[in-house]
Amino acid sequence: MRSVRIVLVEPAGPLNVGSVARVMANMGLSRLVVVNPQCDIWGEEARRMAVHAAPVLAAATVVPTLP
Repeated sequence: MRSVRIVLVEPAGPLNVGSVARVMANMGLSRLVVVNPQCDIWGEEARRMAVHAAPVLAAATVVPTLP
């Protein structure tokens, strides 16, 4: 599963980003890519919703567009 990346395109809510990070951690995934976020993906709301998955958020890659 190391080759699996989860890509979020223009997420609008930090709660959604945190939820995705939590699900990823529960499934053993850690490679999160966020394209042109419309919210603070590292803010308090995202971290609170991520619960134990803060490392997934901290390691997220942010890019302006898809290649």
